[in-house]
Amino acid sequence: MTPEKRLFDRFHAELPQFINLHSLTLDGTVICPYTYRVVAQAPSLRKLEIHNCKFFPYELSFSEYHARPLYGQQTPIPPFALDQLRITHLSIHKITCAHEHEFHHQHPFMLSSVPTLEHLSMTWSTSQSMIYSPVRWTLPQLRSLNVTLPHLQRDLVDTLVAFVNQCPNEPRISLSIERHSLSDQQINSLSVPLRGVWSYKGPLPIASFSSTRKIDRDSPGATLQHVIMNEAMDLNSLVDGLEVLPRNLQTLEIQVRMWDMELLFAVRWLFPEIRSITIRFGKGFLPPVSIIHFHPVSLI
Repeated sequence: MTPEKRLFDRFHAELPQFINLHSLTLDGTVICPYTYRVVAQAPSLRKLEIHNCKFFPYELSFSEYHARPLYGQQTPIPPFALDQLRITHLSIHKITCAHEHEFHHQHPFMLSSVPTLEHLSMTWSTSQSMIYSPVRWTLPQLRSLNVTLPHLQRDLVDTLVAFVNQCPNEPRISLSIERHSLSDQQINSLSVPLRGVWSYKGPLPIASFSSTRKIDRDSPGATLQHVIMNEAMDLNSLVDGLEVLPRNLQTLEIQVRMWDMELLFAVRWLFPEIRSITIRFGKGFLPPVSIIHFHPVSLI
């Protein structure tokens, strides 16, 4: 029993005593099935955040493990039933596992299957996709979903779409794609048919997933309101990408390789209701500010 293990045990022993605890954040620590059992004993807990944690398949506290008899004489511990939890908000990001391809049924990502969840923020990687695909649980209460894709891949897109399709309430989705290794041709042909995306950060060619603008520029079915580009494009390709976005876009952050005044005219024409624009450019220079009169657009 090291001091760290004793601290771990003491924390878990005290947690259920906080009978009015509503929110709990676990950051940079160890998480295990024993943690789930303890968290379930906090009657008022509704919001759980798990960030930068390492998962181990421990069903007991460290002191209980040390007190157990030899392995051959141990009594199996029944798996914890996740439906005992009553959390409505879950945020789970950057989980590492000592045994990456084992104990999937106990992995912290399985907490996202709790049927009472209304708000979920998660990282969607190969590991999470492998845990989800064999089970494909339904989230009947989910109303909002925040998804980060560290690396865009076609198979991850397919499983993410399957995940969203299992949410009957059609949650509002915030999607962030950090990087990809696709060619221009591949990314231009990639379809991401997600319903309900209202905020998006990533490569612009993908941002048409929730838009029906090619059929009707004023379609009420287009939910996308906020777009942040994280890759620069040339002016012509950029304008082509903007043309498929919903007309009622509210905020826009774009990256262009070389400044061109035509970009502002295109944005103003395409998005008459826009409230905020951020433009980042690599070459060129801005004209005198006095000639820019695009109110109520806020040029940063």
